[in-house]
Amino acid sequence: MRNMKKSKVVLVRCDSYDEELVYSRLRAGIACLGGLSSFIQPDEKVLMKLNLVRDAEVERAVTVNPAIVVQRARIFAEDGFSHVKAGDSPGIGKGMAIMNRLGITDGLRKYGAEPAAFDEAVPVDNPGGIHAKHFMMARDVLEADALVSVCKMKTHALEHLTGAVKNQYGC
Repeated sequence: MRNMKKSKVVLVRCDSYDEELVYSRLRAGIACLGGLSSFIQPDEKVLMKLNLVRDAEVERAVTVNPAIVVQRARIFAEDGFSHVKAGDSPGIGKGMAIMNRLGITDGLRKYGAEPAAFDEAVPVDNPGGIHAKHFMMARDVLEADALVSVCKMKTHALEHLTGAVKNQYGC
């Protein structure tokens, strides 16, 4: 087996979606990883890949909670990141409409981040691919230097737990 670098995973308890509590818990988790600058530089183009799935009330817990998105944008701004976008291509509906209704768009802009529509797909060649030699990917994803998954811990009809893996679907 070749030498593989192990990923770090941090779990931080957060008992509510109170924005200040979310902020402090996100800060604590990022600190455990060595701070943002240990894996992303402030001059990079950062894309927060959200998990919107479909339009639903926040209380239904179908999408990532807006407090998580907005407080993450706050942390990026405070740490000197000036090229931050956030978006998704939900399974049902339009990402911008969902972000607008949930208040995510205004929250992002408050901290200098830009909503990403994921409305333009670009062909990508994958000559070494086994199942697909070509596929389409959102231009917003391809233009980013760093992709930060802002996922929603949830279950799925076909799996007990999806974690963050399925959040890359929709790029």
